[in-house]
Amino acid sequence: MYAQGLSIQGFGDAFYTTQFDWLLRSDPEFGTDIYGQLARSYPERVYLIHRNFQMLVENEGWKAQLAFAPFLKAVTNITDMGHKTLANRNFFVEAPNCFFKRYKEMFVKHVAKNVFMNDVVICLIGGNATLARKHLNWLAVAEESSNVDNYIFPSKQLQLGKEHGVFNDTSLVIDTRKCLRYLTATVDLVEILKDRLIVKCKDHW
Repeated sequence: MYAQGLSIQGFGDAFYTTQFDWLLRSDPEFGTDIYGQLARSYPERVYLIHRNFQMLVENEGWKAQLAFAPFLKAVTNITDMGHKTLANRNFFVEAPNCFFKRYKEMFVKHVAKNVFMNDVVICLIGGNATLARKHLNWLAVAEESSNVDNYIFPSKQLQLGKEHGVFNDTSLVIDTRKCLRYLTATVDLVEILKDRLIVKCKDHW
């Protein structure tokens, strides 16, 4: 139980707590008593969560995080009985990967899929100005041509704003192409172009 608790604490300190704390923030421009509050920044935040989680788990990057050091140390003190079905050292060595797999499944099902909806991803136009312009440029191309399958979003290293955290925090730097490609991969362009918010903002394209 002690080792298991340390693994959860490590995940919280290295990744999850930051994401949860963001949900408690108020919009830096509009305050707290507004409809939707952080909805305009939500799509880009979901990409940031996705990107940072991938960095955490790929090539077992979590093992290099100081937050997981107590867990890794505790595991070395657990007896290895050579039986995978028992809660021995091997069980706890494999446990984080099982946990990460389950977390990713729940994130995609309950968070990411909701953002991929046509009427949610368009909230990008109210968030970061750079992402908004690149998103609207894509829509402008789509309106002129029915074939945008080969469209390539411009790539730029972008520092997200104060709505996401401390200014100049390097963990808030994203690639615009990867972000927009992730968020728009499954949307219905025809339906988005009909959306009242998009139609209303056409003069700003």
